Amino acid sequence: RKEVNDIVAEVDGVICWIAASEGNRIWLLYVHPKWTGLGIGEKLLNRLEKDMIKKNIKSITLESSLNAYKFYLRCGYIKVKKKTLSFRDGTKVPCIEMNKISPNR
Repeated sequence: RKEVNDIVAEVDGVICWIAASEGNRIWLLYVHPKWTGLGIGEKLLNRLEKDMIKKNIKSITLESSLNAYKFYLRCGYIKVKKKTLSFRDGTKVPCIEMNKISPNR
């Protein structure tokens, strides 16, 4: 089993930001709209990446929502392919699979 890395912040019962990774995959990074524009997303991403680098992970993958795509491009990720995520309830969400090579490679 791979180790999961979670970061969560809550203020007055509201989740302000959350990030999670497992193995070489970032599978969650969310900042509440009230807290956007403050650099929190980039700090969360940097934290997850640093933890992965310490574990000697060479390539980081994630699935970006369409609205976060430019953010990840600015952070050094490249587009692999467009795809659709399907949830248990049948909801389908378009996304973009992305990849970044760790600087310790």
